[in-house]
Amino acid sequence: MIANRLFMRALFIATFALLARGGLYEIEAEDLESGLPVPLSYYRGRVMLVVNVASRCGYTDSTYGQLNELHSRYATRGLSILAFPCNSFGGQEPGSDDEIFSFATSEKKAKFDFFRKVEVNGPSAHPLFRLLLGGSGDCADDESSCEAWATQGECETNPEFMHASCRRSCKLCSSPVSAANPIRWNFESFLISRTGQQDGRFLTGTDLLKKPVTDQIEALLDARDEL
Repeated sequence: MIANRLFMRALFIATFALLARGGLYEIEAEDLESGLPVPLSYYRGRVMLVVNVASRCGYTDSTYGQLNELHSRYATRGLSILAFPCNSFGGQEPGSDDEIFSFATSEKKAKFDFFRKVEVNGPSAHPLFRLLLGGSGDCADDESSCEAWATQGECETNPEFMHASCRRSCKLCSSPVSAANPIRWNFESFLISRTGQQDGRFLTGTDLLKKPVTDQIEALLDARDEL
């Protein structure tokens, strides 16, 4: 447990320099409804919670409920939730932009910000997620099962697929420690301070309404003296 906490802290520290140099605010994302580019500089001075969402996941109902509650509590104090649909995990976000927007806003009553569907791992990852994961993403696995497949010898028996999709697990490249911890499933979230520093990462299934999480969010919201 201690080793895991130290690893996660190393991950955050590795991304601070990149975020602080302004890279975060130079990134754009496409608004889900309109398709128009939104510069993340729009969120400068606000606390951000970035999350990869899916409509057909076992965590959909509970996590949308938690995100709605966080938005209701903290939006006026400076929290912005940025939701990025992603179909990479179990094919659980297969819909069109219109279908995803309708589901999120009509069925789930979400009022926070949504962007167009993205990849979150590997070389095709959206620039925001490449930055949050602490590297370019060039040395990464595109599939969550790559490590298991490599252990089973698939790098040797199925090299065409494995060398294209599982570069890190097949040891075709070396990656920094921060890139060795890709997003594993839907509804992982990243907490970013008003000054653009990554302050936390919450894994799938984390109750975002529990006191340790809300205390962390509130501390960032109260940190206006940093601006």
